[in-house]
Amino acid sequence: MANFYSTSLIATFKKGTAILFLAMLIAGGSKLDAQVSGIVYRDFNASGAKENTASYNEPGAAGVTVKAYNAAGTLLATTTSASNGSYSFTVGQIPAATKVRLEFTGWQSADFPAAFGTGNGTSVQFATAPFATANFAINYPGDYIDNANARIILPSYANGDNQVNTGNWFDAKNADNTYAFNYDGVAAASVISDMGQIGSVWATAYHRKADKLFYAAFVKRHVSLGPLGINGLYVTTSAKTVTNKTNTGSFVNLNAINPAFDAGSLPGRTFSPGNNNKTQANRDNMTVGNVFTEVGKKGIGGMAISDDGRYLYIINLNDRKLWRVDIGTAGTAPTLASQIVSYNAFPVVAGNSTFRPFAVKFYRGAVYVGGVLDGVKPDNSSVNRAELKAVVLKVDASVTPGTETFSTVLDAPLTYQRKANMNTGFGVNKNTNYIDPNGTIAAATLCQGSWHPWARTFTELTVTGNGGTAVYPQPMLTTIEFDPADGSMIMGITDRTGHQTGNVNLSPTGNTLFTGNAAGDILKATNTGGTYTGFVLESNGSAGGNTTSGAGNNEGPGGGEFYYTDRYQSGDGGALGIGNTANGANANVSHEETSTGSVAVFPGKELISTAFDPISNWYTGGVRYYSNTNGIAKNGKVLYTGNDVSVFGKANGLGDLEIISAPAPIEIGNRVWFDGNGDGKQDADEDGIEGVDVQLVQGVTVVTTAKTDVKGHYYFSSDASRTSTTSAKYNVTQLQPNSNYKVRIKNAKGASVQTPLATYDLTVKDNGGIDANADERDNDGALNGDDADIDVTTGVAGSNNHSYDFGFVTAGPVGGGGGGGVESKSLGDAIAMRVFNNAVNGNQGPVDYAKLPRANNNRSIGIAATGTQLKLTDLLPRSLNNNSYKAFVTTPKDIMAITNAKDILSIDFVNNNISKAVAFGTQTTGEVYDHTKAICDRLKGYELTNMQNTLVKGVNMVQYNLKNNNGDIEYAMSFIVGAKTGRNSYTIQSNWLNRDYTIDEVMYNIQLWAGSPSLVIEMANDIITKLQAGMPIQEIKSNVSLPKTYITNGKRVDENVSLTINNNTNISSAYFEIKDRANEQSTTLNTRTLPITLSPNGLSTVSVPSSDLFESTLSLYVNGIQNLLLKTNSLFSETLQ
Repeated sequence: MANFYSTSLIATFKKGTAILFLAMLIAGGSKLDAQVSGIVYRDFNASGAKENTASYNEPGAAGVTVKAYNAAGTLLATTTSASNGSYSFTVGQIPAATKVRLEFTGWQSADFPAAFGTGNGTSVQFATAPFATANFAINYPGDYIDNANARIILPSYANGDNQVNTGNWFDAKNADNTYAFNYDGVAAASVISDMGQIGSVWATAYHRKADKLFYAAFVKRHVSLGPLGINGLYVTTSAKTVTNKTNTGSFVNLNAINPAFDAGSLPGRTFSPGNNNKTQANRDNMTVGNVFTEVGKKGIGGMAISDDGRYLYIINLNDRKLWRVDIGTAGTAPTLASQIVSYNAFPVVAGNSTFRPFAVKFYRGAVYVGGVLDGVKPDNSSVNRAELKAVVLKVDASVTPGTETFSTVLDAPLTYQRKANMNTGFGVNKNTNYIDPNGTIAAATLCQGSWHPWARTFTELTVTGNGGTAVYPQPMLTTIEFDPADGSMIMGITDRTGHQTGNVNLSPTGNTLFTGNAAGDILKATNTGGTYTGFVLESNGSAGGNTTSGAGNNEGPGGGEFYYTDRYQSGDGGALGIGNTANGANANVSHEETSTGSVAVFPGKELISTAFDPISNWYTGGVRYYSNTNGIAKNGKVLYTGNDVSVFGKANGLGDLEIISAPAPIEIGNRVWFDGNGDGKQDADEDGIEGVDVQLVQGVTVVTTAKTDVKGHYYFSSDASRTSTTSAKYNVTQLQPNSNYKVRIKNAKGASVQTPLATYDLTVKDNGGIDANADERDNDGALNGDDADIDVTTGVAGSNNHSYDFGFVTAGPVGGGGGGGVESKSLGDAIAMRVFNNAVNGNQGPVDYAKLPRANNNRSIGIAATGTQLKLTDLLPRSLNNNSYKAFVTTPKDIMAITNAKDILSIDFVNNNISKAVAFGTQTTGEVYDHTKAICDRLKGYELTNMQNTLVKGVNMVQYNLKNNNGDIEYAMSFIVGAKTGRNSYTIQSNWLNRDYTIDEVMYNIQLWAGSPSLVIEMANDIITKLQAGMPIQEIKSNVSLPKTYITNGKRVDENVSLTINNNTNISSAYFEIKDRANEQSTTLNTRTLPITLSPNGLSTVSVPSSDLFESTLSLYVNGIQNLLLKTNSLFSETLQ
């Protein structure tokens, strides 16, 4: 039960008149009028507290449902959290001083309750109105970052053939490849690989659990592939901490394991004339075709990893498919072809050009694939800029590849205008139009910085007036990220030109040197589908409910740009990309687009993007940090500098960046409480039990022990960043995802019972209700000898579970079979409408068990008798696990004279002359015993407080909770065992209603009741075990469903029976038809009708006139449907259809 107290409560259960409260929906009422309120938020760092600073903000979570229940379990009101996460209930909904249980539900399936803490009370909380800080937090484990100054890793590039080793200083092989640095960018970056180890790579994916960073081969001009070639994956181990190149190397050649994975080939590729010399230019040619045209078409594109680390998702640029690679939860290389499988071809994207996939992202159980329509006719004969578009597809990650269905979540044109990215030769006007050299634009109407169809030849990159600068933006959708603050999608768009060119490097032919001037982009799309099923591209600087100062700058979709400081502007002052000459007044020294295609979101912080000239110097490469609300660049870091051929300057000199973090911690708990009314539900007025030792057990090992706090809470967490307390144990390294444990209360009963539990016994298990949230409010503990255990199987990292709760009841006395229960004070009244003075011990005060015979030891059915020869003495239990209880035979002597019973046996289990449990059985022939239902045979005035279904050794049993005259709760169960001559099995069935039982030749009608549910289950378990020792048992499926209108409880009030009726229909008009008779032997019936009015879809209290002189059958008619209940001596059995 995920729960949390907001005040100290006294566990007192008072039963009053049932009142109907209508659920009232509010959108987050006025704080001035709020009786109970709080905020729902996203706890990104698992601290258990909401953090809002200038540099770190945990946003509110909208749309979470909050329900408030009073102590009687009545739903008082329902609301949902607003856009800022706030919610509230008014005084009209929750009156002052009302104790309530708050239940939080309705978050998305990939979210989990966040860690317990000072600002998070988990998904079930308790409060007394007024109360204003009932806060609740959720989080998606994939959004967790363990360190505010987390490590960033990304690859870079060096010119030349890095697979040749001449031992010279200029060998490309030894050039820096991968950078690792802290998020704040203060310290110098570490270099953790060189070019010779992994070659040209772009995509990265980090395995959090295994601490491994994977890289994928990428075709980039002027940079050779690594030792595994075009199908290769590489890895850095201990990526979180490594500071040198010793941990990086080859991982797997996918084509070698599964030849179906073919990322293409680059036949006869050479790097002449510079070859391996990083300081010398090269043409990077092939004997067949040319590398220039294969960029974005061959090799591997994007790569992502599933949350559990088992699967890598890879885009094969050659076959344009999504592939899944099984690397296991430890991140090991695949060895079987079956571990490398492809999805079907992507659905056809409307248009007359080719869909080029590249980006891939795993998020919230789905895989997102992004690509562009390239604007080139498939036969390469012509281009059409109007066809350029960005498309994002989505597929359920749980679906087997090859059987999936992709859905389109974004389809947006890329034909919007952008300003020139290279101003030399264009004068002072960045909007200078020009004629597209490939003929797409016949007139000078297109700004040179706008997106173009994919180039077919190198000459299409050159623009008159640029000299040796290649400026021809071609879109490649290379990264997809999501901002959990508002659900928006953020896309990194790479300029393909930057990967087809170098820095003062050669064209494929000739000796002219060219410098690439890439112009990427960062685009934001608003989540319109709620569950990430649809997105709308930003327009005029607006997305996700925010509009930035980029509106109207003629730089993006709809005439504006959200991340409008994605530019280089010299000058002092202002944010990066703005300077003191904002919006292009100083045209000759400005680049309007500087991002290079990789983006990552640090939840609660910023967007980080690769960029050239990220701060103030030309021909540099690094990263920039952008606000996701105002689009302003806030910081930057330079990773390389150089205006020579060895590095890539403004020509996409960096690959895909990755934020490195440990997996989200996992936490389980959370409460031990006193179940005052014994219904197995945590009610608003029921306290926790302090000082109980709770163990976390793995196998036979006790991992750690927590002691419940004053509110009954306990927690176990793997989070190493928090400090343990008596009740909350952190840094529990053995607590791992997808693992099995037991949460155990050692000595929950028995001779060594824990002191706080000395007067308690375990309450009924799994009785929270039938709704989806039932497990959050019920008892999960079950007795295992003297211990109480909960079996726990953890989920993925970060899947916190606060539903592991233990409820306890007072193990009070019960009416005994010999002098206070079944016969002399109950059955006598219930059946004969009088007190049988000749019953055992009569009705003359408390039973003196010393005068009654002791029950013999148990016998095995296999030894005694089987089938129809089975005797009640073989069947009923004679001892309980609590050895202090003594068993006495308390069989009534007079029932067979007036009922259909052929044999009767009653056994009381007694402690200090007080009955704690009773097993009562009757044997009948060919018919059900008249009073098999336990509630039919209880003392008049008992109140039925609850009914539930309970599994005992796999058999479905009906169990009842009854409040006796002393206010103690008794727990009762009834079922029938059947036997037939010649049949080699017993039948067993337990029904709400006697009429639903299937008749057998010999029927053993069993009634069990005790002061705790565990004792009842123990007795039932004993009976079933003995049956199975003799012959197999066959369960006859029971009719356990309740009708739409039924009685929840009832009691004798003077000369009336007061019934509480739960009406789950819209009908209010009903009536009772009452048929009276003097006793069960009478054939004379007196029929009367009692009209009643019921509350639609709610509870109603109805008083039925009665007396002690007769027995009645009551039929409740609602809309012509009969619901029957049996009233015996002012008692009732149950409603039925």
